[in-house]
Amino acid sequence: MEELQLFRLIGTTDIKRILCSQVYEKYVVYWEDIERVFPGVKYVQVNGAAVNMMRDQNQNRDVPYRIQHYPGVELDVVLSTTGGCDRAGSSVTTASLSPTDGPTGVSTSAPFSTSTTESIVVDISSDTPLLDPQGGGKMVSRTTLSSKQVVLPAQKESLESEIEQRLISFSPEVQAQVLLSNSYNSMVQAIKKGQVEQSNRLMGCLLKLKDALDKNSELTAWNYGLTTENNILVTQMVEMQRALDAKQDEMKQLQIQALSQLALLQKQVQAVLTQTYELHEYPIPRLFVVLPQDSTGWNRLNSHSPKFRLYFLCECGEHTKSKNSKSKIPHHIHLAKHEGYDIARPTEFFDQYGSYVLTILRMLKFGISVAGVIVPAVSHLVRTDFLDQTCVTIQLLERTIMPGMNQVIEYLEKTSVDESQTIDGIMNNEALEGADLRKLDTFLKNKDGNKVLGNLYRTVTSDGHVKWVCIDHYRENYQSKAAESFRDAMKAFEGSFDESVGRVEVKVRSPFQAEQFYMALEKARSVYELKIEIFWDATYNDFNRLQDTVLKTNVGVFELQCYKFKIPTSDILNWSKRYDPIIDIMRHPSIQSFAYPNTRTDFFKRSNLLSRNDNFSNLRYLEIDLIGLDAVVPNLKCLVSKASQLKRLILQTCWSQIPTVYSAIVEHQTCPVTFKYINELLMRILPPSEESQQSEASLQDLAHLFRVYGRHIEAINLRGVELDNSVMDAFAEGIQNGSRLRELPMESVDRTLGAKCIKNLAKIVAQSEVRELIIDLKDEEERVVVMETIPWRHIRELNIELKQSTQERGAMKALVHSMERVSERVELEYFRLYCSTTSGGMSLAEEELLRTFVSSTSLKHLILDTTMTLKQILSVIKSIDVTRLQHVTLRTGDFHSTRVQSILDSLRHATELVTICLIDAIITEEQVEQMKAKGILLSNEYD
Repeated sequence: MEELQLFRLIGTTDIKRILCSQVYEKYVVYWEDIERVFPGVKYVQVNGAAVNMMRDQNQNRDVPYRIQHYPGVELDVVLSTTGGCDRAGSSVTTASLSPTDGPTGVSTSAPFSTSTTESIVVDISSDTPLLDPQGGGKMVSRTTLSSKQVVLPAQKESLESEIEQRLISFSPEVQAQVLLSNSYNSMVQAIKKGQVEQSNRLMGCLLKLKDALDKNSELTAWNYGLTTENNILVTQMVEMQRALDAKQDEMKQLQIQALSQLALLQKQVQAVLTQTYELHEYPIPRLFVVLPQDSTGWNRLNSHSPKFRLYFLCECGEHTKSKNSKSKIPHHIHLAKHEGYDIARPTEFFDQYGSYVLTILRMLKFGISVAGVIVPAVSHLVRTDFLDQTCVTIQLLERTIMPGMNQVIEYLEKTSVDESQTIDGIMNNEALEGADLRKLDTFLKNKDGNKVLGNLYRTVTSDGHVKWVCIDHYRENYQSKAAESFRDAMKAFEGSFDESVGRVEVKVRSPFQAEQFYMALEKARSVYELKIEIFWDATYNDFNRLQDTVLKTNVGVFELQCYKFKIPTSDILNWSKRYDPIIDIMRHPSIQSFAYPNTRTDFFKRSNLLSRNDNFSNLRYLEIDLIGLDAVVPNLKCLVSKASQLKRLILQTCWSQIPTVYSAIVEHQTCPVTFKYINELLMRILPPSEESQQSEASLQDLAHLFRVYGRHIEAINLRGVELDNSVMDAFAEGIQNGSRLRELPMESVDRTLGAKCIKNLAKIVAQSEVRELIIDLKDEEERVVVMETIPWRHIRELNIELKQSTQERGAMKALVHSMERVSERVELEYFRLYCSTTSGGMSLAEEELLRTFVSSTSLKHLILDTTMTLKQILSVIKSIDVTRLQHVTLRTGDFHSTRVQSILDSLRHATELVTICLIDAIITEEQVEQMKAKGILLSNEYD
């Protein structure tokens, strides 16, 4: 629909309609259309106010000129004429054309006065055309007029009107230029003086000026158009640059976000890897301080055998602080709430841990803050306000801890310990390896039984580091209410929750019961180890639900046992992927230890292990039951090849499978491989050298395995093995260039070994570094030859089983003769002597040999499972250094309480005793309570 704008000449009622034009979705009226309808229009007004020309963003008039559309409004048109009538004959008042007055003092608002009566004389001596005085403003030739013609007033008025009409026909811009020009002012003066010739000449100049100004206006409009177009282009370019800059900023922000997310992801992955490593490597606390045993007698360090006590430290710090907690408990390292542990064999202890202990003592002495861990001044290590009244030893240390630290530092510096360890190394978890930590317990005179060392709790920080903290900081950070709620939930199941190490063991007998347990487990924060036993025919969905739960928790050590092997009919659709959820648990980055000891026979067959591109580099510990499994070799090879970070691999198998299985995995073996049958060790093989791998790619039988990889065998159980000459020859040949054998259980139950086999066996024992030796040979000659070759410098556990009493003397003679070759005290810690005879007992000669043997050792465990009289028992105990004994087992028969009391009295100086077992003895409740008060478990049943 067309839009019209209403106009009327001011002072009239005649309405004119002008068609509007649409520009950028707006309606406007072009000024030239208004001039076409109203010649001489000066401006347009509405309600007495002038309507402005439309302008662009730079406040320049839009070209072509235009005004905005006023729908339904009548705009008044004002002309530039000062007098006369409009087209309808109405009289109008003309607006001023010049802002200045003329030279005669007459206002230029009325340049051509109609009241003047002066005559105008026209000079006709020139050829310049003149205005015809009678012709209404027409040009006439100069020849038609006299040289001095006098212009009448009426003619003068007509001339003035003609000039004014021409001026009105000019555009407003031209009008302004004309009115300001000197020519126009001169022409006005000439007309007033009657100088027609001068006026006509000036009129010609005025017309030329008008043409020039019109051309200039066109050029200006064209230039303005170019300028406007250029401005539009510049504006567009600026906008495009702004958009480009905005896009670049957005890309930078996206890059920053991507880098931040990558950094966060790397941090999370590193946290998972760190947790994976530390959960496996740090099974006990790692920060501890060593001080003199007697806090009031520092001079005892000068004695030949100084005594020390070890105290564990709480590894609190930023990670134990709770955001919303109002507790005032300080979060800096301090001594744990424990009386500490006496150190056995201090010399050997400091050989192993001297540099580490010295570094920690120096760190504690001077104080330090590393990686969010604050070590305060020494005086703050003992927090008596948080200690129980039972921790008397710790309270006594408060005033004497600094002298004690200085004494130990001085003692260690004199022993020239290795000072290569640094504080950064300790705080970065590189000071002690897991094997060193696990060995630490062997030096401690531990009365805690199965309790955690130092009453500390294992936690995992947000960045994956394992820390051991006291109960106060444990509860501060892990919400005791949540832990208590989980403990209550565990009561409904056949399970246990060891909160100190975060280990859960549970038996679930139905999917419903499993769901209840999963719901409780998902809310627990401090569960790091999970052993779950399933007692129904689990389906794919059951395993999938188990996977979802485990991956929502902090579990890093996972063990699964299934006791039903029937495949449900409902699982037919998931036939080929039934165990994929178990594989998914195994490969998840948070799982560092995976054990499936009674693996289902179709485990590999009903999973897509071979076709999947899984990576098991998260695993540090893996245990799989291979007995009866289908397609063992290719799947196991695939699994081991993708578990490049394994530190321990346990495979349940039988002797006949070992060569085949080992040949499949040897090229990918990077850790010790332990072969077991049920719970009995068969063989442990250390990673072979590159030469061994290249020399043999496959194995055919056990003898071949011994010959090729014998030097890499760390433990072997020769019970049940066909110890014929070929096998033993191969074993002896395999270790001739060096042996790493540490454990060696061996026996010959059904037949006597040949002389060559015994010789090879003795050679194997002599060339090895056996720490655990079990001798269960049938013939006396066999035992004597092997016992004489025992490597006492390494041996720590010795187990001898005798079948006939007549052979005891020869065996004991061999032991004593073997020990006589050792110049220093034997560090044997575990000794078990078993004899099946039930009559006659031990002879005096055998008793003497036994006493001679045990008196040369440093036993912690003594087991005499043979018939002995009370006198013989007391004689043997008297010959032992009982201060180191922790466990004693004696076969006493039906000894009554008086004889039992005699044995207990003989052990009164055994301050480290934990258990006493007097097999088949008659023990009173009073005696049980008496031992219990000393922290000793007394029983008459041999476990």
